[in-house]
Amino acid sequence: MSTQGSKYSRRDIITFATLTSLLAFIPISTDLFLPAIPMMMAELGSTISKSQLTLSLFMLGVACGQIIFGPLSDQFGRLPVIRVGTMTYIAFSLLSSLAWNIEYMWLARVAQGAAAASGAVIARALIRDRYEGDRAAQMMALTGAAMASVPLIAPTIGAYITV
Repeated sequence: MSTQGSKYSRRDIITFATLTSLLAFIPISTDLFLPAIPMMMAELGSTISKSQLTLSLFMLGVACGQIIFGPLSDQFGRLPVIRVGTMTYIAFSLLSSLAWNIEYMWLARVAQGAAAASGAVIARALIRDRYEGDRAAQMMALTGAAMASVPLIAPTIGAYITV
């Protein structure tokens, strides 16, 4: 996509891609994970209800993470907090993949959810900080539209990874 003659600068495109990536933490972590639940259940010797609880606990972590990362980003700045949040998200994603029992998976998923909230909270704050009025609404709409494709693509990728 050429930026010459376009109303979008190179900086706008990079910002859009970054914000969309940050917003993708939560849907990627749920939709990519769905096809792996039966395999996880078998590997960890769990039941379907205990395995599905990992999704609810992830969302509990997201709810708690919003309360944590919003004020932290106001206090210490967006960039340092998103760096910590992203690294924590990656770390708990890796730890989730190394779970040896369902209880460990529950703990890892709660922490992963809390860290995933950093992306969503700070991305929206960055839009509010950087843009005003109609341009802010446009960026929210564009990132929202981009996020609509994640639930379509992620389960297919998750199934491929699982196989």
